[in-house]
Amino acid sequence: MTPETNKLPTPISGVLLNLGGQEYRLRFSLRDRRRFREEVGKDVLSADVMGDLLAKLLSYGLRPRLTEEEVEDLVDLEHIAEVVEAVTQATGAAALLKMFPEAVTHELMEVGDPPPAPTPDPQAPTPEPDVGQTEVSKPNDDSVKKTET
Repeated sequence: MTPETNKLPTPISGVLLNLGGQEYRLRFSLRDRRRFREEVGKDVLSADVMGDLLAKLLSYGLRPRLTEEEVEDLVDLEHIAEVVEAVTQATGAAALLKMFPEAVTHELMEVGDPPPAPTPDPQAPTPEPDVGQTEVSKPNDDSVKKTET
């Protein structure tokens, strides 16, 4: 092998994110994803990492690296929508939602949650109620008490 073919590829560039007047790149390598899952017990694509775990998630993905506490100091709620959008892009969640909407929806749910109810098709015909045959249950002989007069 020549030295040129032995080089590691350049990592994917990530998403630019301005925090506190400084520009950062937000990207999640497979290693970042694995380490986050090992430490936190949740995947970076899990729906609930956007809450209390957001600062920890950002500390894994921001370049240059920041501690969780530094992230908490830099991110304010005024710009939270921009941060969440950047995380969505950097984790690939936006692309996965477009490609596999049902699979990602199920993947984002916690284990044990019931699957979401199917969305009704507004074009589907409404089923007619069954008015033809009505079944009447008859009591068996044991359940009917005879009264003596």
